[in-house]
Amino acid sequence: MSLVSTYVEAVDGKLYQNPTIYGPGWYICFDDNDPPELVVTLGTMKDLRGHLEQRIESKANWEMVAIDILAKAGIDAQNVKRQGATGRCFPPNDRLHMGMSFFFDLQAPIPVPTKFDSVGNDTSHDCVAYRFSTKAKSSV
Repeated sequence: MSLVSTYVEAVDGKLYQNPTIYGPGWYICFDDNDPPELVVTLGTMKDLRGHLEQRIESKANWEMVAIDILAKAGIDAQNVKRQGATGRCFPPNDRLHMGMSFFFDLQAPIPVPTKFDSVGNDTSHDCVAYRFSTKAKSSV
């Protein structure tokens, strides 16, 4: 649970407060005290794992599937690590599904998010900001 807002720089150079990026069966969220997180429904993970294995002609692990989702979403990520599976609410309708989560290190601005609280560059209050124009993740 976030105690303060999280701002993330997008490719348009703006900071988005509490952004969420999502697609069918997955979403990416940002928290003030955890790394960025990709959450994927178990059904989507199994389907995508099968498609990925056909493409690469070998056994795909869960992290490979997560990296593939992040890349297709336009997210430059490293150190993708599986965190576990639990019930989560998924956008856009916030329905509860079993999901698998992955933490990752964000390396560059995100695509303009699908969902967010506000847009602005004022981080003078308590918050966490992922800024890349200065090549540094800063806590304000």
